[in-house]
Amino acid sequence: MTQPAPSSSKPAAASPKPTVWVRPRPLGWLRERSPHFIKVQSRRLRSKFLPLALGLVCLLTVLGLPWVQAHLPLRTGDSSQSAITPPLSQVVREKAGEGAIAAPSPASSPGHTEDRDEGRTPRPLPRHGHLAFAEASTANLMVVASYSQDVAQRFERLHTDAGLALLKMIDAARLEGVWIVPVSGFRDYERQTRLFRLKTQQYGSTEAAARAVAPPGHSEHHTGYAVDLSDGLARAMDVSLSFGKTAAFQWLMRRAAQFGFELSFPEHNAQGVNYEPWHWRYVGTPEARRLFAPAATVQPGVG
Repeated sequence: MTQPAPSSSKPAAASPKPTVWVRPRPLGWLRERSPHFIKVQSRRLRSKFLPLALGLVCLLTVLGLPWVQAHLPLRTGDSSQSAITPPLSQVVREKAGEGAIAAPSPASSPGHTEDRDEGRTPRPLPRHGHLAFAEASTANLMVVASYSQDVAQRFERLHTDAGLALLKMIDAARLEGVWIVPVSGFRDYERQTRLFRLKTQQYGSTEAAARAVAPPGHSEHHTGYAVDLSDGLARAMDVSLSFGKTAAFQWLMRRAAQFGFELSFPEHNAQGVNYEPWHWRYVGTPEARRLFAPAATVQPGVG
């Protein structure tokens, strides 16, 4: 019996393992974590950035001082007498640029004097047929409607007396199938300035622009008693002469007086302002009637 011949093949050698090189950490790694090094670096940072921080604080102080003076009352002397800085709206009035209509001084208008209300900012003189009105206190305003959508959306406000009367009037109209929508209520001096500037650029002169929009300081919207209305079923006619043909306008002409509202600028009005069928003012309280009483005595060509 023969034995198998021994195999001539040799077992395969194991593959060598790859060499892994470990990079030693520099000595600086230890030095950067030493307390002495951290202290030195802190001193360097303070010496570099401390002057910059002090300069920034001084700059903010200089820039913020006018804001503080405009918003915070500063009292001096005896406690019974105080000197209060003017409100921001008054500062804007005094420094308003293009489009702002400054009231002429009494020296230049000997027949007129500044209109003052007790406890309020002095009001400017009549201008281009528009009487002067002071801004209502925001504490006396209430939201009556939301107009438009997305970025153009705004929440319109009116004086509480006018706002409650308007809501009652809107509900009464709804019961008769008429949809009245408030478009614009209270406006502050800054917003009116922007509107008047745009109209001045469009018409070429302040006198022509004043026939379409009141100059700042002379808008009934400042009082919180005036509101622009539209027909919710004819939105394409908002703030246009076409509104005079809508069902909402016809209803207002019949019923608005029952709720204390009247048309501010009817056709051929004595103030010389363009006919505005959408612009209504509230005269349902003694305060409101007192504000708008001078409009009944305006002579053609005033201002």
